[in-house]
Amino acid sequence: MLNSDIRDHAYQFFIEEAPELLSVIEMSLLELRGERTPAQIHGIMRAAHSIKGGAASVQLPAIEELAHRLEDIFKALYNDAVVVDETMEGLLLAGFDHLKQALTTQIETGQLDHSEVLEQGLPVIAAIEEQLGEHLAAGEQFLPSSADLGVDIVASLFEVDVAQGLTEISTALAGRDQETLRATLGTQTEIFAGLAEILNLPGFREITDLVAQGLGNPGVPMGELARVALENWQHSCGQVLEKGDRQRGGEPSEALVALVRGPGEG
Repeated sequence: MLNSDIRDHAYQFFIEEAPELLSVIEMSLLELRGERTPAQIHGIMRAAHSIKGGAASVQLPAIEELAHRLEDIFKALYNDAVVVDETMEGLLLAGFDHLKQALTTQIETGQLDHSEVLEQGLPVIAAIEEQLGEHLAAGEQFLPSSADLGVDIVASLFEVDVAQGLTEISTALAGRDQETLRATLGTQTEIFAGLAEILNLPGFREITDLVAQGLGNPGVPMGELARVALENWQHSCGQVLEKGDRQRGGEPSEALVALVRGPGEG
């Protein structure tokens, strides 16, 4: 379990942010049949992604699972071949309602029956996935470019999602609780790995892979791994946001490689 002080801080941030994210998703879903643009889909996908990451950071697995599955579903909507008719709209809203209800219950009562949430919500999610069929797996192929959206996707994700994750790691590192640190670092590593794939930044992905290897090696000191990982990801942010790196997203430092693989190994 997370250290109570760290968890309380992260949880407060999450429940303050969640209602706005839910509103973004709900409003956009209600507009899909009338207007469907890459920017609109990007907004709901980002909102679901943020809910997923926030839920993971405060150990709310049912909310994390629903948000994750919806994020993948929303990606498929970039594909013009996916028809959002009355049936699909109803399914999307029904799936969203389960996420909204779970989050609302958690915010209002401070507790949640995760098994019940998944038992009720996953059949609806599965029905949407079945309706999408082959389009679900092909979602990544239709991700829009920055030109399509009129925004710099990479910068947007680094300014919000990556920055938020680094704040979580920094806070956990300052708390000096090893279990909290391991949980936070593990969660953010998974999130960053997903972003690296979406954005096609192999250097950033190499950093996440090394950190994941370190997490799986009990001989790697957790505090040192978190500190070096944080430095690597902060440097990546600088490369992306200040230097305009859109090909690699930074590179693993020699210190990270040596820590995880041993001195002298590449």
